[in-house]
Amino acid sequence: MGFAEIILLSLRLLAAGRAEDGLAPFAHTAEPQLVALLALRRENLPHTLRGEIYPIAVFEGNLFRDASVRGVHPLTGAGSDAPSSAVSPLAEIRQFTVYQRAAPIGGFRVTGIEAAVYSCAAVQVGVGDMDLQPSHVRFGRLDPRVQTFAVSGPGVTYEYTLNYYLALSVPVSQPDFTWDSLSDPAATRRLRDAIREAAGSLAEPDGFRTFDLDGDGQPEAVGAVEATIVWASDRGPEVTPRILAVLEETPGGRLNRRRHLAEVMDLTGDGIAELFYQIDGIEHHAFEIHALKRNALTEVFSGAGYGC
Repeated sequence: MGFAEIILLSLRLLAAGRAEDGLAPFAHTAEPQLVALLALRRENLPHTLRGEIYPIAVFEGNLFRDASVRGVHPLTGAGSDAPSSAVSPLAEIRQFTVYQRAAPIGGFRVTGIEAAVYSCAAVQVGVGDMDLQPSHVRFGRLDPRVQTFAVSGPGVTYEYTLNYYLALSVPVSQPDFTWDSLSDPAATRRLRDAIREAAGSLAEPDGFRTFDLDGDGQPEAVGAVEATIVWASDRGPEVTPRILAVLEETPGGRLNRRRHLAEVMDLTGDGIAELFYQIDGIEHHAFEIHALKRNALTEVFSGAGYGC
């Protein structure tokens, strides 16, 4: 065996070992990946559509860092003390692919940067041209991603509705992370029981969904029991499911903090899905990204918050 074959074999064994112990292989995105949120805004009177790209995080050097930039609030002047050198990454990164449940549904091209106002905060967003499949432009009130706001001013009151999509600057080929693909009743029961036990409750978990995050053929599942979110992985009929994460919520009052699982997809190009959470509070939002590492789900990003 030649030197080149030895090096190639070593790299393959290293990648296999990392996947085996739950570590993601090295990412394959050759350029910085900008993870962003596309807020599709419909003015209800008159009926017009507007898209805004809000940068969340940049993935570079195997790390996520906050990519959000504050803007100046036009009414309160809040944010005017921000460093003048704060430049949005949208000044350089302008082309995005838009996804829904890990499937591409169109594109967005940034043509300008503006300050978008949310309650007492203003953030820099990109505005521009959208090219979305019409069947995915939905504003049903039962969709948890859809939010409707009423705005009042001198002599005017109107409503606008928002729907949210994940957008990536570097398109990534997605493995099959099909939502709710588990058809084995015995595995479903094992995972439900494990989630209930980890949450310390006899109640059936809400929002039960299954995935295969790492492509090993064994399902991962998530469910919420009261104010606790549990992720578990099935390992077969003879083995107790492995608990991957227990996330405590803080519902109610000014400290209200609830996670909404907005997307499950491969953000970094390593073949393993990350979890993209939108954190909803009282007049504030933030975002988290969780990744599968060493047989546990680990928070690898938290930030890009805005609001009061």
